[in-house]
Amino acid sequence: NVGASKITDAGDMYAWGETYTKNDFTWDNYKWCKCNGDGQYEYLTKYVTEEHYYQHFKDDLATLEASDDVATAKWGNQWRMPTKEEFEELMDKCSWDRVNFDGYVCHKVTGPSGKSIFFVAEWPEWLYKSHYYWTSTLDEDWNQDAYNFCTYYYDTEMQSYSRERGHLVRPVTE
Repeated sequence: NVGASKITDAGDMYAWGETYTKNDFTWDNYKWCKCNGDGQYEYLTKYVTEEHYYQHFKDDLATLEASDDVATAKWGNQWRMPTKEEFEELMDKCSWDRVNFDGYVCHKVTGPSGKSIFFVAEWPEWLYKSHYYWTSTLDEDWNQDAYNFCTYYYDTEMQSYSRERGHLVRPVTE
């Protein structure tokens, strides 16, 4: 994960489309949001595909540009955040087994090629009960959200989640 020093570290959390970490994740401090004087959400300023009465424009960007992809910003041009479809392929076409790795319960995900990756299934309780990983894919039906991949101890799912929130990032490379 971006910001992790080893496989069992969670790493840093980022809002969708931001390349820096922060302590507080709100609409008021989200890079792509215009808020009013009270810090309340007014409208989005980038990644807008839907037309609503409160939006001031539409740019039809549904996937993060490289300049807004934290994986590219932190790890270099060969790295990027995975798409919603890539995480769905991981869920649908790979085998998932729970294993012990370095004292942590992990999901070992093995693809058709026989290669594997690990997702920590259970960090200490004080840290996370579930693990959310951003995709690079905007929710085109509700632009305030982007898709994230969620792993639980026993399950995985794709969710649409408010993009100003902080989640983990698991980069991919070609």
